Amino acid sequence: GVAAAEMPASFGLEALKAQVVAARTYTLRKIAKDAGRTAAEHPSGAQICTDPSHCQAWNSREQLVRKWGAGVYLPNIRKVIAAVESTYGLVMTYNGQLIDAVYHSCCGGMTEDAAEVWGRSVPYLVPVGCGCGHRALELGESRAVDSAHLLSALGIGARDVPALASGVRVAARTGTDRASIVSVYGVSISAAQLRRALALKSTRIAVSSEAGKTVFRTTGYGHGVGMCQWGAAIMAERGDTFDAILQHYYTGIRIQRIASGKK
Repeated sequence: GVAAAEMPASFGLEALKAQVVAARTYTLRKIAKDAGRTAAEHPSGAQICTDPSHCQAWNSREQLVRKWGAGVYLPNIRKVIAAVESTYGLVMTYNGQLIDAVYHSCCGGMTEDAAEVWGRSVPYLVPVGCGCGHRALELGESRAVDSAHLLSALGIGARDVPALASGVRVAARTGTDRASIVSVYGVSISAAQLRRALALKSTRIAVSSEAGKTVFRTTGYGHGVGMCQWGAAIMAERGDTFDAILQHYYTGIRIQRIASGKK
């Protein structure tokens, strides 16, 4: 299932319950939004897919056995099922509408404003503090790239580079200290474009030069908007309930049960 694919089963039950509600809300909103039309990104006619970089991950029983190991499959899947059943039908809404319940692995200490990532303000997807900072450092990585590879990955030709330009630097940052604009040999590109081109874990980027290469050091993992999964795990560990977790990361939302035919 989605929850088992998207969040480690080792996380606390309340974190898993928060993940289930977020995934359910995301799925139902996506289906409702695309009802009656075929999304261009889903040419087969589907309204949602199992590509985690686009929609949400999904694992079969066989995949979960391989991921977890046969010895812990049963206790893990029972825990996930408990999270699903105990939140049956619960979704998040804002002004009576299903929310865009996006989430990510680790924000690095503060979540990001949706406007900084997707160019549109969303009242319930605004920056909030998070206790995942130590985990963000553990998830950090360093990537050393030579100039030829960097320019090629970004599609920057030699004629695009100003004559006196040199080096790579973060030219602008968001209010949460993520890179927003990066100057690459005088050419300004978005940090999101850089992240995609180099498969960086996040846009929490520090740039340096070592041995003739540009080194990108990142902390955290993911776009940073909405629920931070590692932050949710930490909240669950300290005793917060799933609804408190969701109301922390999605500002001003309501949690309610959708109508169903279940008896």
